[in-house]
Amino acid sequence: MNELYEKHNKNHYEGNGWSKYQLLVLQQLDDHNKVLQNLNKELGDLKQVIAVSDTETKLWKAQIMSSVDDIETKLDNIFYDERGLTQRLTNLERDAHVEETSSAKMKAAWAFYGAILVFASNIALKLVEIYIK
Repeated sequence: MNELYEKHNKNHYEGNGWSKYQLLVLQQLDDHNKVLQNLNKELGDLKQVIAVSDTETKLWKAQIMSSVDDIETKLDNIFYDERGLTQRLTNLERDAHVEETSSAKMKAAWAFYGAILVFASNIALKLVEIYIK
């Protein structure tokens, strides 16, 4: 009779329905415990990744701030040095003045050549008028 009972009772547990229910609940708790352990492990891995990222971020920030400080120092030297901004503005004004002067010289030269051409054509017309009369 034991063989027949063992064939029908596959988990070989003898007990009433309540005992079987308790075993199922314990099995579910064990499964949930394994899931929680896996989640805790993943959470620990994520915390490590976050810690590494925070450290890298702090290092990058330090490098960037160092670069910004260097750039600010160089800009201060360029703009506020004795030969900095004032010298650059003077050079720009001189360059603008040179362009204006050059443009004015070209206009004056064309006006002079035009005046010579008008004067020469006037003389030629008077000579032609005298020759025709």
